[in-house]
Amino acid sequence: MLAQKMLLLKRPFLPARAAPFCAQRKVGRCITYYTKSHEYIKINDEHLTELKKKNNVKCKIGISNYGTEKLGEIVYIDISHNVNEYVKKGDCIATVESVKSVGDVYTPISGQIVDINNKIVDNVNLMNENSETDGWILELLTNEVNEKEIMSFSEYKKMCEEEEQREATKIQQSERDCLEEKNKNKIFDLNDIKSIEEKGKK
Repeated sequence: MLAQKMLLLKRPFLPARAAPFCAQRKVGRCITYYTKSHEYIKINDEHLTELKKKNNVKCKIGISNYGTEKLGEIVYIDISHNVNEYVKKGDCIATVESVKSVGDVYTPISGQIVDINNKIVDNVNLMNENSETDGWILELLTNEVNEKEIMSFSEYKKMCEEEEQREATKIQQSERDCLEEKNKNKIFDLNDIKSIEEKGKK
């Protein structure tokens, strides 16, 4: 089962208003798949045939560009595994700190770690600039990418747009509720003033 949440936040997660969607499904000779919790799985397209045969292929794991936009500026990352270790789907692979929150990143697939992107540890801004190119976290050797559990670029884009719409609706409703509350307070204040004036006349 895919990890239900990419981030277990220790501080409140403040969603970005109208965060831009900037992920690309194909970059060079790679194909990128996405999860509901905003991780991505990038595979060289020439390896897809091998993957369908259940042969091991290399794929890179990271946070999607949309996911990093929602996080805000990332200021620190700690990768909690080493090369040659085996990770299971749902295992924590890194801890990320942004200006808004601190949380854990989970791998959406199982596999053996064949490479770690230490460049992002030394220069975390690579994740802020484009987490789907230079900002990947781990490279795994796996044979279990299940296309039924992941999304194509178009499917992921649609999900993110719907998420943004829901967030915008919540903000609009919150603003309306706040305005109604202010109006109620104004009415109460006027009645209170009238009551004081009437008492003064007596």
